[in-house]
Amino acid sequence: MSRDLHSLWCNTPALDQAGAAGHPTGFLVEEEAFAGIRHIMSQYLDLVEHAVQAAELEAASRGLVGIVDFSSGWAVEAWQRRAASRSIGLRVEAATYPERLDDLIAMGAETGDELAENLRVGPLKIIADGSMGSRTAHCIAPYPNPLPGYPNGKPNHTRSELLALLGRAREARLRAAVHAIGDAACHDVLDAFEISGTRGSVEHAQCVAPADLPRFARLKLIASIQPAHQLEDVGVVDRVWPEAKGRAYPMLDLLRAGARLAFGSDAPVSALDPWKAIEAACHRPYRADQALTPLAALRASTRTTLGVGQPADLVLTAGPGKVLMTMLGGRITFSR
Repeated sequence: MSRDLHSLWCNTPALDQAGAAGHPTGFLVEEEAFAGIRHIMSQYLDLVEHAVQAAELEAASRGLVGIVDFSSGWAVEAWQRRAASRSIGLRVEAATYPERLDDLIAMGAETGDELAENLRVGPLKIIADGSMGSRTAHCIAPYPNPLPGYPNGKPNHTRSELLALLGRAREARLRAAVHAIGDAACHDVLDAFEISGTRGSVEHAQCVAPADLPRFARLKLIASIQPAHQLEDVGVVDRVWPEAKGRAYPMLDLLRAGARLAFGSDAPVSALDPWKAIEAACHRPYRADQALTPLAALRASTRTTLGVGQPADLVLTAGPGKVLMTMLGGRITFSR
Protein backbone atom coordinates (compact mmCIF):
# COMPACT_ATOMS: atom_id res chain seq x y z
CA MET A 1 0.00 0.00 0.00
CA SER A 2 1.37 3.40 -0.93
CA ARG A 3 1.78 5.85 1.93
CA ASP A 4 -0.87 8.13 0.42
CA LEU A 5 -3.39 5.22 0.11
CA HIS A 6 -4.03 6.03 -3.56
CA SER A 7 -2.42 2.87 -4.92
CA LEU A 8 -1.95 -0.79 -4.02
CA TRP A 9 0.54 -3.32 -5.33
CA CYS A 10 -0.99 -6.77 -4.89
CA ASN A 11 0.19 -10.31 -5.41
CA THR A 12 -2.40 -13.01 -6.14
CA PRO A 13 -3.44 -13.73 -2.51
CA ALA A 14 -3.62 -9.98 -1.80
CA LEU A 15 -5.92 -9.47 -4.80
CA ASP A 16 -8.24 -12.07 -3.26
CA GLN A 17 -8.16 -10.17 0.06
CA ALA A 18 -8.91 -6.91 -1.75
CA GLY A 19 -11.85 -8.36 -3.67
CA ALA A 20 -10.03 -7.88 -6.97
CA ALA A 21 -9.23 -11.45 -7.98
CA GLY A 22 -8.20 -11.73 -11.61
CA HIS A 23 -6.99 -8.14 -11.90
CA PRO A 24 -4.64 -8.10 -14.93
CA THR A 25 -1.66 -6.36 -13.30
CA GLY A 26 -2.14 -6.29 -9.52
CA PHE A 27 -1.50 -2.52 -9.54
CA LEU A 28 -4.63 -0.78 -8.26
CA VAL A 29 -4.93 3.02 -8.35
CA GLU A 30 -7.52 5.53 -7.13
CA GLU A 31 -11.04 4.05 -6.83
CA GLU A 32 -9.75 0.51 -7.37
CA ALA A 33 -7.33 1.03 -4.48
CA PHE A 34 -9.96 2.64 -2.22
CA ALA A 35 -12.38 -0.23 -2.91
CA GLY A 36 -9.63 -2.74 -2.14
CA ILE A 37 -8.80 -1.08 1.19
CA ARG A 38 -12.49 -1.00 2.16
CA HIS A 39 -12.86 -4.67 1.26
CA ILE A 40 -9.85 -5.67 3.36
CA MET A 41 -11.00 -3.64 6.37
CA SER A 42 -14.52 -5.09 6.18
CA GLN A 43 -13.04 -8.50 6.99
CA TYR A 44 -11.47 -7.27 10.24
CA LEU A 45 -14.13 -5.07 11.86
CA ASP A 46 -13.14 -6.05 15.42
CA LEU A 47 -9.58 -4.92 14.77
CA VAL A 48 -10.83 -1.70 13.18
CA GLU A 49 -12.96 -0.86 16.21
CA HIS A 50 -10.09 -1.60 18.58
CA ALA A 51 -7.86 0.70 16.51
CA VAL A 52 -10.47 3.47 16.52
CA GLN A 53 -10.76 3.45 20.31
CA ALA A 54 -6.97 3.43 20.65
CA ALA A 55 -6.77 6.37 18.25
CA GLU A 56 -9.30 8.34 20.34
CA LEU A 57 -7.14 7.92 23.44
CA GLU A 58 -3.96 8.79 21.55
CA ALA A 59 -5.64 11.86 20.07
CA ALA A 60 -6.64 13.12 23.53
CA SER A 61 -3.05 12.65 24.74
CA ARG A 62 -1.94 15.05 21.98
CA GLY A 63 -4.50 17.70 22.84
CA LEU A 64 -7.09 16.85 20.22
CA VAL A 65 -10.76 17.31 21.05
CA GLY A 66 -12.31 16.69 17.64
CA ILE A 67 -11.86 15.24 14.17
CA VAL A 68 -13.45 15.38 10.75
CA ASP A 69 -13.66 11.76 9.65
CA PHE A 70 -13.22 11.20 5.93
CA SER A 71 -12.97 7.42 6.26
CA SER A 72 -13.62 5.48 3.10
CA GLY A 73 -17.05 3.88 3.38
CA TRP A 74 -19.78 5.69 5.30
CA ALA A 75 -18.43 7.34 8.45
CA VAL A 76 -21.93 8.46 9.51
CA GLU A 77 -23.16 4.89 9.82
CA ALA A 78 -19.98 3.70 11.55
CA TRP A 79 -20.06 6.45 14.20
CA GLN A 80 -23.79 6.03 14.80
CA ARG A 81 -23.09 2.39 15.60
CA ARG A 82 -20.29 3.38 17.98
CA ALA A 83 -22.37 6.07 19.68
CA ALA A 84 -25.12 3.51 20.36
CA SER A 85 -22.75 1.31 22.35
CA ARG A 86 -20.28 3.67 24.05
CA SER A 87 -19.31 7.24 24.76
CA ILE A 88 -17.32 8.85 21.94
CA GLY A 89 -14.10 10.46 23.19
CA LEU A 90 -13.87 13.17 20.50
CA ARG A 91 -16.19 15.57 18.73
CA VAL A 92 -16.72 13.84 15.40
CA GLU A 93 -17.94 15.32 12.13
CA ALA A 94 -18.64 12.30 9.94
CA ALA A 95 -18.35 12.80 6.19
CA THR A 96 -20.25 11.12 3.37
CA TYR A 97 -18.93 10.11 -0.06
CA PRO A 98 -21.03 10.45 -3.24
CA GLU A 99 -21.94 6.76 -3.32
CA ARG A 100 -23.84 7.20 -0.01
CA LEU A 101 -25.21 10.68 -0.71
CA ASP A 102 -28.70 9.33 -1.42
CA ASP A 103 -28.69 7.58 1.97
CA LEU A 104 -27.75 10.80 3.75
CA ILE A 105 -30.40 12.78 1.88
CA ALA A 106 -32.98 10.12 2.80
CA MET A 107 -32.11 10.74 6.46
CA GLY A 108 -33.01 14.39 5.98
CA ALA A 109 -29.71 15.30 7.63
CA GLU A 110 -27.72 18.45 6.90
CA THR A 111 -24.12 19.37 7.65
CA GLY A 112 -23.90 20.27 11.34
CA ASP A 113 -26.94 18.26 12.45
CA GLU A 114 -26.40 16.40 15.73
CA LEU A 115 -26.85 12.64 15.43
CA ALA A 116 -25.68 11.67 18.94
CA GLU A 117 -23.58 13.10 21.72
CA ASN A 118 -20.33 14.38 20.15
CA LEU A 119 -21.45 13.25 16.69
CA ARG A 120 -22.51 15.58 13.89
CA VAL A 121 -23.08 15.29 10.17
CA GLY A 122 -19.98 16.38 8.30
CA PRO A 123 -19.50 17.42 4.67
CA LEU A 124 -19.90 15.64 1.37
CA LYS A 125 -16.39 14.40 0.52
CA ILE A 126 -15.38 14.38 -3.13
CA ILE A 127 -11.98 13.20 -4.39
CA ALA A 128 -11.32 15.27 -7.50
CA ASP A 129 -7.86 13.90 -8.31
CA GLY A 130 -5.14 11.62 -7.02
CA SER A 131 -1.92 12.24 -5.11
CA MET A 132 1.54 13.50 -5.86
CA GLY A 133 3.34 10.35 -4.70
CA SER A 134 1.21 8.10 -6.88
CA ARG A 135 1.57 10.56 -9.79
CA THR A 136 -2.19 10.83 -10.09
CA ALA A 137 -2.62 14.42 -8.85
CA HIS A 138 -4.06 16.40 -11.78
CA CYS A 139 -1.47 19.02 -12.74
CA ILE A 140 -1.08 21.72 -15.35
CA ALA A 141 2.46 20.56 -16.20
CA PRO A 142 3.03 16.95 -17.28
CA TYR A 143 4.92 14.53 -15.06
CA PRO A 144 8.50 13.69 -16.05
CA ASN A 145 7.75 9.98 -15.55
CA PRO A 146 3.94 9.69 -15.75
CA LEU A 147 1.69 6.71 -15.32
CA PRO A 148 0.84 5.22 -18.71
CA GLY A 149 -2.08 7.12 -20.21
CA TYR A 150 -2.04 9.89 -17.59
CA PRO A 151 0.64 12.43 -18.54
CA ASN A 152 -0.84 15.12 -16.26
CA GLY A 153 -2.21 12.85 -13.55
CA LYS A 154 -5.69 11.44 -13.19
CA PRO A 155 -8.78 13.56 -12.60
CA ASN A 156 -11.44 11.41 -10.97
CA HIS A 157 -14.37 13.52 -12.18
CA THR A 158 -15.08 15.65 -15.22
CA ARG A 159 -15.85 19.33 -14.65
CA SER A 160 -19.54 18.67 -15.29
CA GLU A 161 -19.57 15.79 -12.81
CA LEU A 162 -17.96 17.98 -10.15
CA LEU A 163 -20.51 20.70 -10.76
CA ALA A 164 -23.38 18.23 -10.54
CA LEU A 165 -22.14 16.81 -7.22
CA LEU A 166 -21.64 20.25 -5.70
CA GLY A 167 -25.05 21.28 -6.92
CA ARG A 168 -26.63 18.31 -5.15
CA ALA A 169 -24.70 19.20 -2.00
CA ARG A 170 -26.08 22.72 -2.05
CA GLU A 171 -29.63 21.51 -2.61
CA ALA A 172 -29.27 19.13 0.36
CA ARG A 173 -27.80 21.88 2.59
CA LEU A 174 -24.49 20.09 2.80
CA ARG A 175 -21.07 21.65 2.82
CA ALA A 176 -18.57 20.02 0.51
CA ALA A 177 -14.98 19.01 1.18
CA VAL A 178 -13.23 18.46 -2.14
CA HIS A 179 -9.84 16.79 -2.34
CA ALA A 180 -7.66 18.66 -4.87
CA ILE A 181 -3.89 18.21 -4.79
CA GLY A 182 -2.73 19.22 -8.27
CA ASP A 183 -3.03 22.80 -9.54
CA ALA A 184 -5.25 21.77 -12.47
CA ALA A 185 -7.61 19.94 -10.09
CA CYS A 186 -7.64 22.89 -7.72
CA HIS A 187 -8.61 25.25 -10.56
CA ASP A 188 -11.45 22.99 -11.70
CA VAL A 189 -12.71 22.58 -8.13
CA LEU A 190 -12.71 26.34 -7.53
CA ASP A 191 -14.67 26.78 -10.77
CA ALA A 192 -17.24 24.22 -9.62
CA PHE A 193 -17.62 25.88 -6.21
CA GLU A 194 -18.04 29.28 -7.86
CA ILE A 195 -20.65 28.17 -10.38
CA SER A 196 -22.64 26.05 -7.91
CA GLY A 197 -22.52 28.52 -5.02
CA THR A 198 -21.74 25.67 -2.62
CA ARG A 199 -19.75 26.37 0.54
CA GLY A 200 -17.04 24.19 2.00
CA SER A 201 -13.34 23.45 1.74
CA VAL A 202 -10.61 22.46 -0.66
CA GLU A 203 -8.79 19.56 0.95
CA HIS A 204 -4.97 19.57 0.67
CA ALA A 205 -4.51 22.43 -1.84
CA GLN A 206 -0.92 21.23 -2.18
CA CYS A 207 -0.33 23.01 -5.48
CA VAL A 208 -2.21 26.17 -6.41
CA ALA A 209 -1.75 28.41 -9.45
CA PRO A 210 -1.04 32.03 -8.38
CA ALA A 211 -4.18 33.33 -10.11
CA ASP A 212 -6.31 30.95 -8.03
CA LEU A 213 -4.98 32.01 -4.61
CA PRO A 214 -7.39 34.96 -4.06
CA ARG A 215 -10.39 32.89 -5.12
CA PHE A 216 -10.43 31.04 -1.78
CA ALA A 217 -11.29 34.21 0.12
CA ARG A 218 -13.66 35.51 -2.54
CA LEU A 219 -15.62 32.26 -2.52
CA LYS A 220 -15.39 31.96 1.29
CA LEU A 221 -13.77 28.54 1.01
CA ILE A 222 -11.54 26.98 3.65
CA ALA A 223 -8.06 25.87 2.60
CA SER A 224 -7.84 22.63 4.57
CA ILE A 225 -4.15 21.71 4.53
CA GLN A 226 -1.89 19.16 6.18
CA PRO A 227 1.50 20.78 6.83
CA ALA A 228 3.13 17.55 8.03
CA HIS A 229 2.99 16.23 4.47
CA GLN A 230 5.86 18.60 3.73
CA LEU A 231 8.13 16.66 6.09
CA GLU A 232 7.41 13.42 4.25
CA ASP A 233 7.30 14.82 0.71
CA VAL A 234 10.44 16.93 0.82
CA GLY A 235 12.54 14.29 -0.96
CA VAL A 236 9.90 13.60 -3.59
CA VAL A 237 8.65 16.97 -4.85
CA ASP A 238 11.72 17.91 -6.90
CA ARG A 239 11.59 14.58 -8.71
CA VAL A 240 7.84 14.32 -9.27
CA TRP A 241 6.85 17.99 -9.63
CA PRO A 242 9.92 19.75 -11.09
CA GLU A 243 7.74 22.22 -13.01
CA ALA A 244 5.26 22.82 -10.19
CA LYS A 245 7.46 22.88 -7.09
CA GLY A 246 7.41 26.69 -7.01
CA ARG A 247 3.64 26.51 -6.47
CA ALA A 248 3.72 23.68 -3.93
CA TYR A 249 2.48 24.08 -0.33
CA PRO A 250 1.49 27.77 -0.59
CA MET A 251 0.52 28.20 3.07
CA LEU A 252 1.59 31.81 3.52
CA ASP A 253 0.50 32.77 0.01
CA LEU A 254 -3.02 31.51 0.81
CA LEU A 255 -3.06 33.33 4.14
CA ARG A 256 -1.89 36.59 2.56
CA ALA A 257 -4.57 36.21 -0.09
CA GLY A 258 -7.17 36.20 2.67
CA ALA A 259 -7.93 32.47 2.79
CA ARG A 260 -8.96 30.83 6.04
CA LEU A 261 -6.57 27.99 6.83
CA ALA A 262 -7.59 24.84 8.68
CA PHE A 263 -4.88 22.37 9.64
CA GLY A 264 -5.37 18.61 9.71
CA SER A 265 -3.33 15.43 9.74
CA ASP A 266 -4.80 13.31 6.92
CA ALA A 267 -4.30 10.37 9.29
CA PRO A 268 -3.31 7.62 8.72
CA VAL A 269 -1.25 9.13 5.89
CA SER A 270 0.40 11.32 8.55
CA ALA A 271 0.35 10.97 12.31
CA LEU A 272 -2.72 12.25 14.18
CA ASP A 273 -0.57 14.93 15.78
CA PRO A 274 -1.38 18.66 15.61
CA TRP A 275 2.02 19.60 17.03
CA LYS A 276 3.79 17.95 14.12
CA ALA A 277 1.66 20.02 11.74
CA ILE A 278 2.47 23.23 13.62
CA GLU A 279 6.20 22.41 13.64
CA ALA A 280 6.18 21.77 9.90
CA ALA A 281 4.23 24.94 9.15
CA CYS A 282 6.44 27.19 11.27
CA HIS A 283 9.90 25.66 11.20
CA ARG A 284 10.16 23.08 8.41
CA PRO A 285 8.10 24.20 5.40
CA TYR A 286 8.98 22.83 1.99
CA ARG A 287 9.54 26.40 0.81
CA ALA A 288 11.20 28.62 3.41
CA ASP A 289 9.26 31.67 2.24
CA GLN A 290 5.97 29.95 3.17
CA ALA A 291 6.68 29.56 6.92
CA LEU A 292 3.86 30.67 9.21
CA THR A 293 4.09 32.36 12.59
CA PRO A 294 3.22 30.22 15.64
CA LEU A 295 0.11 32.34 16.20
CA ALA A 296 -1.12 31.77 12.65
CA ALA A 297 -0.46 28.03 12.97
CA LEU A 298 -2.34 27.85 16.28
CA ARG A 299 -5.29 29.72 14.83
CA ALA A 300 -5.39 27.24 11.94
CA SER A 301 -5.37 24.38 14.47
CA THR A 302 -8.28 25.51 16.65
CA ARG A 303 -11.99 26.21 16.19
CA THR A 304 -12.95 27.87 19.47
CA THR A 305 -11.48 30.44 21.84
CA LEU A 306 -11.32 30.96 25.59
CA GLY A 307 -14.43 32.98 26.32
CA VAL A 308 -17.91 33.12 27.74
CA GLY A 309 -20.27 30.94 25.74
CA GLN A 310 -17.51 28.82 24.24
CA PRO A 311 -17.44 25.04 24.87
CA ALA A 312 -15.02 23.96 27.59
CA ASP A 313 -12.73 22.19 25.12
CA LEU A 314 -9.40 23.01 26.72
CA VAL A 315 -5.82 21.86 26.40
CA LEU A 316 -3.23 22.53 29.10
CA THR A 317 0.37 22.34 27.93
CA ALA A 318 3.86 22.84 29.33
CA GLY A 319 5.08 23.99 25.93
CA PRO A 320 4.65 22.86 22.31
CA GLY A 321 3.65 19.21 22.22
CA LYS A 322 3.86 18.76 25.98
CA VAL A 323 0.21 18.12 26.75
CA LEU A 324 -0.63 17.91 30.45
CA MET A 325 -4.41 17.71 30.21
CA THR A 326 -7.16 17.64 27.62
CA MET A 327 -10.76 18.55 28.40
CA LEU A 328 -13.77 17.86 26.17
CA GLY A 329 -16.87 19.83 27.10
CA GLY A 330 -15.63 20.13 30.67
CA ARG A 331 -14.81 16.40 30.92
CA ILE A 332 -11.17 15.37 31.26
CA THR A 333 -10.21 12.97 28.48
CA PHE A 334 -6.49 12.93 29.17
CA SER A 335 -4.35 13.82 32.17
CA ARG A 336 -0.66 13.25 32.63
